[in-house]
Amino acid sequence: MDSKKGRPSAKLERIEQSTGHSIVEILRMMAARRIGTVEAAERLRLSRSYVYKLCREHEIKMGTGRRGKGGPPAEAREAAAEARRVLVTMGGKTLSIADWAEELGITYAQMRWRLARWPLENVLAGKAPERAGYGTKRVKQAPAEA
Repeated sequence: MDSKKGRPSAKLERIEQSTGHSIVEILRMMAARRIGTVEAAERLRLSRSYVYKLCREHEIKMGTGRRGKGGPPAEAREAAAEARRVLVTMGGKTLSIADWAEELGITYAQMRWRLARWPLENVLAGKAPERAGYGTKRVKQAPAEA
């Protein structure tokens, strides 16, 4: 690092020479392409903190993450969530798993746990299944005589 300016001078000079643009111009172009500071730092092989600092100093409005992290618009996300939504019918009542959890007065996580381990009828009835031997004393059988 250049001790006077606090910047990685040799690396920046190499980037500026190879592209023909200053590092600030490069960051402005990346911001126009909606590339975030994390991805910009990775592509330029600079520290994230240095990229953040340059963006603040030169008032470059840049997202913080990677371009792919932004995701689709809200309507598309809601449509995809609706398509993945699982509906369960019991006793003429059709609800999603989240709605059944609310109906039973348990959390969504508890509902998922029960669905993974219990029969569906027990989950929706809200009672644990009977387990063989649970709570009873086990008696050893005598070996059969020959």
